[in-house]
Amino acid sequence: MTDSVPQLLTLLEVADKLRVSSHSVRSWVRQGRLCPTRICRRLLFTSDEVTRFLKEAGNRPNHDTGGCGFEQKPDAL
Repeated sequence: MTDSVPQLLTLLEVADKLRVSSHSVRSWVRQGRLCPTRICRRLLFTSDEVTRFLKEAGNRPNHDTGGCGFEQKPDAL
């Protein structure tokens, strides 16, 4: 049997790679948007899951910010 063990990333490693806080990663887990592998109480993530999350996040319309991730401000008159 030649099953290989996937490389798992810690919550802090995922937060660092995505340049967000660990609080944001935990929030995405609670929302069901990012699915960890749980070992005891630790949240661990496969690189495939992080890639899937990024693709999904890139395809989600963001109506509050105009789709670019930044709040749009009306032009000054």
